[in-house]
Amino acid sequence: MPIAPELILKNLSSATLCLDHQLRVQFINQSAESLLEVSESRCIGLPVSEIVANPSELQGVLFDALQTNQRYTRRKDTLSLIHGHEITVDYTVSVFNDDEQPLVMLEIIPQDRYLRIDRDEGHRQHEHTSRLMIRGLAHEIKNPLGGIRGAAQLLSRELPSPELAEYTSIIIEETDRLATLVDRLLGPTSQPKRQSSNIHEVIERTARLIEAETNVEIVRDY
Repeated sequence: MPIAPELILKNLSSATLCLDHQLRVQFINQSAESLLEVSESRCIGLPVSEIVANPSELQGVLFDALQTNQRYTRRKDTLSLIHGHEITVDYTVSVFNDDEQPLVMLEIIPQDRYLRIDRDEGHRQHEHTSRLMIRGLAHEIKNPLGGIRGAAQLLSRELPSPELAEYTSIIIEETDRLATLVDRLLGPTSQPKRQSSNIHEVIERTARLIEAETNVEIVRDY
């Protein structure tokens, strides 16, 4: 059974319009109605300038195609619709002749979805690169931290008084804390564990650091 060409055009997934030599719409398929946010009953007979809000460049391409009888293709062009939306599209303009006047076929393929995919892929690639940089930085930080911790442990065994050994204890605690922070940069390897902390231990460690760095004695009153 023969199939009517118009039926095929109406059901194409690409938005397709046919225009006469004055660029008035003679045919529009369902995909074009959806993309351009117009209805067939409204736009048949209208010039394309009343369907697209920024028609100057598109009209220029359409007229060039009519004059040269050649096919033109535009990539990632922006069309402003009459309802205020903007869409990024590829479109192809072809000219063919009927019995009297040339007709123009305008095929439009929306690219917004593909552009979003490209952007998302770019973000994923950037995130992957950043994570590799963080891993390298973490490795460079943790290596000297291990050396500092080991040196502090050896030094603590050689110190003559417990008061001096307390400073090496602070060095060990702080290197452990920094190593933990670096591990967190790499992302969690297990579920976080909640546990109780003695606030006095935190305050006392901070006080000892201040005393060691500033030669100031802090008086405890608790």
